Formats: sequence, structure tokens, C-alpha cells
Amino acid sequence: MQRLSPICALIVATVSMLGASFAHAADPAFVGILALAVDEEVSRSLELSADVRHKLTELIDQREDAALELALSIKDLPEPERQQRLAPFRDESERLGLALLTTQQQQKLKQTQIARRGMA
Repeated sequence: MQRLSPICALIVATVSMLGASFAHAADPAFVGILALAVDEEVSRSLELSADVRHKLTELIDQREDAALELALSIKDLPEPERQQRLAPFRDESERLGLALLTTQQQQKLKQTQIARRGMA
């Protein structure tokens, strides 16, 4: 039995998530810190309005759809090169999503990300 490469597994997981926007776990490889922002607990702590949460979810869905072609084009590259090629896409996703948050929400989100990394 042949194992899927990590990027192929990522593509399969992303495709399977496309139909379920509310129970949807965003992929940080494509949307960076936005994946954390739409976590139910984090979005509550950020006090995101339903409208902002909806806009973030829509943006994440759009970015993940757009990422499929990129993911397929880099699937055979070594991991460091895949990460390098994904970085501009992920950075743009973050830029677009963070623009929907207030400065205070952005700061709190970044603090939450640092705290969660420390727990990992």
C-alpha cells in the first residue's frame, strides 16, 4: 500500500472540507493565522461579529479553492521548496483576512497564536 505524500494528503483534506464551511477547519498552510481566527473559541475571545466571521470564512474558502492548483503544481517539490512557494500565497491570505479585523483584534490574535505555539 502506497502512502500519500504530505501535500497530496493536504489536497485531499482540503477538497473534502470545501463543502462544510461551518464545521470547517481552515488549513494554515494556505491561510496562515486566519485558521486560528475562525476557531470557535478564538473568534469568541476576539469578539468577532457574525458578519466578520462570515466574511473570514468566505475568504478562507476562496483562498483554499485557489490554493488547490498551486498545491498540485508543487506537490513533488522538496518540503523546504514547497514551503517557500506557499509563503507568498499564505501571506496574501493573511493580509486580506487581517484587514477585516480591528487593530486590537489583530494584536490579540497574534498573542493567541504565540500562546498556542508555546503550549505545543
